[in-house]
Amino acid sequence: MKIRMNLFPMKWIALAGATLLTVAAANAQQGDFSQVQIKTTDLGNMTYMLEGQGGNIVVAVGTDGIIMVDCQLAPLHDKIKAAIEKISPLPIKYLINTHYHGDHTGGNVPFNNAGSTIIAQDNVRRRLESGGVAGNGGSIKMENKPAEKAALPIITFEHDVTVHLNGEDIRALHFPAGHTDGDSDVNTDSYTNGDAHGHTNSHTNGDSNGDSDGNSDSDSHCNAKRDSNGVPYAK
Repeated sequence: MKIRMNLFPMKWIALAGATLLTVAAANAQQGDFSQVQIKTTDLGNMTYMLEGQGGNIVVAVGTDGIIMVDCQLAPLHDKIKAAIEKISPLPIKYLINTHYHGDHTGGNVPFNNAGSTIIAQDNVRRRLESGGVAGNGGSIKMENKPAEKAALPIITFEHDVTVHLNGEDIRALHFPAGHTDGDSDVNTDSYTNGDAHGHTNSHTNGDSNGDSDGNSDSDSHCNAKRDSNGVPYAK
């Protein structure tokens, strides 16, 4: 499946890692959100990483709009939106969910209501739509209620989807050995990962919501494009 769009010139999107479904990640969906600050890091080429509470966010800005990878939690929507507006007043046209966990999809409803088109792997929509028990197949369990319609991705894919942006291909690729059954890597010249980065096991022993058991990935970082000597390119 390919979606052909002509939005903006963009050289690369960088890595957006995130916390996994651990006790800390579960707690990330609670707490006093008034104390959370959104930190913006300029990655160059009109691409930015946003850190707040939960999974990191990447936004890429072009002449006709913004594409965003993951959206953290609904209570942080206004702060995230304000941070993006400091970068650009253009609309967030596309939001890619790298998997269904709440610290990556919790902001779907307000961003959808504001006009963003949500894209994700088929199983992300299924998990959000059906709800169920999420966890590691053992000590960690969380009950997820079925999500409302506005939270569901409107474009889904089985294996991969490519967004063509003025000669650049932004590809979301299903990562079946991730820590859920809907993990995706999003990549172009560099790449944007969800929590899939570094996982090797499949989902044979997970819980009813597609989470794999006992496999944790602490990646939460951003890789800039580098030259042959490992030095980041100038912004």
